Amino acid sequence: MLWDVFGNRRGSISVLSALAIFAVIGFSALALEFGHGLLQKVENQRIADVAAYAGALVYNSTSSSTSASSAAVNIASLNGLSITAANAPVVNSPTGDGNKAVQVTASSNVPLLLAQVLTTSATLPVSANSYAEIKANAPGCVIALSGAGSGISLSGTGSITADNCAVASNSTVCADSGANPSDVITTQHLSYNSGANPTTSSCTISPPSGTSLSVSKSATADPLAGNSEVTGATSRISTVSAITSPSAPTVPSGTAVSFTKTSVTGLPSACTDVYNSGSKVYTVTCTGTANFGTITVSSVTVTINTSAGNTYNFNQSWPIAGVTLAGSSGTYGFGAGISTCGTTTFPAGTYNIVGGITTGGGSTTTFGAGTYNIGTVSCNGTSGYSICNLGTSLTFTGPNSFVVAGGIYNKGGASLYLGSGSSSNSYDIGKASDGNSINVGTSKIMSFGDATGSGDVFETAGTISSGGGSCLALPAATEHDVNGSISGAGGVVLGSGIYTVNG
Repeated sequence: MLWDVFGNRRGSISVLSALAIFAVIGFSALALEFGHGLLQKVENQRIADVAAYAGALVYNSTSSSTSASSAAVNIASLNGLSITAANAPVVNSPTGDGNKAVQVTASSNVPLLLAQVLTTSATLPVSANSYAEIKANAPGCVIALSGAGSGISLSGTGSITADNCAVASNSTVCADSGANPSDVITTQHLSYNSGANPTTSSCTISPPSGTSLSVSKSATADPLAGNSEVTGATSRISTVSAITSPSAPTVPSGTAVSFTKTSVTGLPSACTDVYNSGSKVYTVTCTGTANFGTITVSSVTVTINTSAGNTYNFNQSWPIAGVTLAGSSGTYGFGAGISTCGTTTFPAGTYNIVGGITTGGGSTTTFGAGTYNIGTVSCNGTSGYSICNLGTSLTFTGPNSFVVAGGIYNKGGASLYLGSGSSSNSYDIGKASDGNSINVGTSKIMSFGDATGSGDVFETAGTISSGGGSCLALPAATEHDVNGSISGAGGVVLGSGIYTVNG
């Protein structure tokens, strides 16, 4: 009987079968629940990616962590997943490039159905993580496109401040603070394409206060490749390369004039004189054109009253001792040029100055509004300059139109202002024998009034150069045509407009 009970094996098979069914159901449940979890993982990853990207776009526009997190939360919600701002913080990018990124963690719980036969848990947690970084998209304000040479390099006391734009070089970048602590490049966005990372050498690259520095090693495309002015540059360069120095003006000769206490001889027929014997002053009035040769003054003074519509030509260096121009306008010719000392003021008008303008040490010279056609004179040992300012101050009160055969030289403690107080000036400037159209010495000031009126131009036949510590302010103009180079060792202000530099 007992043997029958224990020897009958049909009951044991039933028990094993029941146990096997639980195992089969459990493993099947694991496969099904795991597959369901993988599908949910893919969906969570999709939501995390799109939410992080949305947050990064907002952060790139606003630089606000709160706004970025809020955007990520909203996008996740629209896609059916609830997250909090804590799940979407703005963090340092895991790439280590200095940029910020939005990190989104998207989590959900997948219900367990059949798998509960193997676990006490009713759900399976599924999580996905995503970072989204928007690379800096600031426009480049300093770009070295050539892959050869030194790219962007600072020395001496140079510095670049580009708080809201990028500094990029297809070669190297360096501000050598080891040689001079003031050599600093300040920018949020820096790229270089050869050499060592500038931030790991003696070069000083710093972000503006309160921001971080993004550095990348990559090539920079020419941002002006599709610009119409650039694509048409071949013809423009051809035009600029053909700029030559204007011709010097001419002044007709005249007869010699002598003023004494008893008589005046050689006075041009267009002029009359009145003599005050008490003050010993001759007052000369002319109509039409008056051509004066050499003027001699003996024991008297002469005042020439000028007026619009009349022309006064002088064939000796001006000023002439004892002779004064008194008037508000007119056309003036100076065959031997103008050389001033002390304080000298010239009225408004049209000036044809064959021998150029030279100012002496300590002088203050002022010209009124008008047109200036100027020849050349030797200046500081160099021939071919039209204006040689060695005085304290030389001012042309605008509006002015300049057509000068040579260059403009400004040294010796001098300040030079052309077109002062006006925006309707025009500049056609030749070059001196040293190749300079504009030459500003160390610690000097030269300023050009804007040339934005109808028909105004700014063009030079030679190089624009300024020395260390100087301040050169070029005018605003539609086109700046320079048949030479621009070399600024001091401060240079480039007025608005297009620059075509054939050098």
